[in-house]
Amino acid sequence: NLLTPTEKIMLAKRLMVAVLLQRGYSYSAICRVLKMSKTTVHIIQRELLKSGEGYRRVFDQFFKESKGGQVIKTIEQILGAAPIEGLRRVASR
Repeated sequence: NLLTPTEKIMLAKRLMVAVLLQRGYSYSAICRVLKMSKTTVHIIQRELLKSGEGYRRVFDQFFKESKGGQVIKTIEQILGAAPIEGLRRVASR
């Protein structure tokens, strides 16, 4: 009851942005797939680099209580199979 359906979707998208950034996907690919602005993706990236405590806490809980690893694997399979131009991981630095 705390969140509206739209707020739930936006929260899920923000969490997915964090996952995809940590997996090395480019801003452009993330924006295209999740239909989010580069500004929003940048803000999430900045928060992850700053501390990311809230995101990490959610991820820890998610992976403890669910099949989080399988969910991430499935999402990456979908992204890998998606015919979306520019969807790629950024090369490791």
